[in-house]
Amino acid sequence: MSGHHRRRQRSCGGYANAGGRNSIGFTLVELLVALPLTTLVAAAAALLLVRQAQHMRAAESRTGGIRELRHARLALETDLAPLRPQDIASISDSLIEFRAQLGIVRLCGTDPGGALTVSANESDRAWLSTVRAGDIATLWHWPVPSGSPPVAITTAITGPASAATLGRCGADSSQLRWTLPTNALAPGMRFVGAPAHIQRDTRYSHYRSGTHWWLGRRTRDASGWDGVQPVAGPLRNAAGRGMRVRAVDAQGNETLWLDSAAAIHVELRVTRAVTRGSRATYDSAAFAVSLRGTPAGGRP
Repeated sequence: MSGHHRRRQRSCGGYANAGGRNSIGFTLVELLVALPLTTLVAAAAALLLVRQAQHMRAAESRTGGIRELRHARLALETDLAPLRPQDIASISDSLIEFRAQLGIVRLCGTDPGGALTVSANESDRAWLSTVRAGDIATLWHWPVPSGSPPVAITTAITGPASAATLGRCGADSSQLRWTLPTNALAPGMRFVGAPAHIQRDTRYSHYRSGTHWWLGRRTRDASGWDGVQPVAGPLRNAAGRGMRVRAVDAQGNETLWLDSAAAIHVELRVTRAVTRGSRATYDSAAFAVSLRGTPAGGRP
């Protein structure tokens, strides 16, 4: 091979190697430029996922809080709706105590020694089976003289209701009847034919358990108040006005005289999870429950 040809071959090889080095060098430059961009894209994607997770948690928290508020409202409205002003014992910002109504029966007869014979429908069997010592029976003199307000008499129930039997109740010859043991009644009182309200002392309160605040419900029997049962929560704390209860009169003004109360106003608050751009720190439910009146001379 001639020297000229060998020199030309080496030169061509040199050009080929130089071309390879240039190609590899260009790829490295691309990688060096792309690496920060890839890192930036990955960081942005991670931040997006984190924010999405935060929004999902906030949405779940808010949904859960609203669900708890709805549950609390349903429980309170169910217990407060049948009440009359005289059924309420006390109200404060964080507590309401009252005689919750279990049901209404018709009085068939009384035993001065301490027993009521009452009639009710088959559908009343479930709640009558829950009657216990410490519950209250509210009775009225019957019939009520025209133009006179009904006079209520209360007596404590001393035990569970007896099994239902068929018997006479007033003019009806075949009625389902139960017997409720009670404290002795004063002689000469006329109650037969009147409705009897069976009630239980009940209390809703805003209470703390551990680090959280809750809406709780408890009832009283012959031995005292039972343990508090959580109804809804967690609510905001006392300083955050997690619960506020007020009695208002017919004009909508707050009143301390429970006998003149026309409605009960309740407001509940739960803490809202903080989200970007959101200024609200809590969700709330505010509602009013009208109390039942007793017209003078009318049926209780």
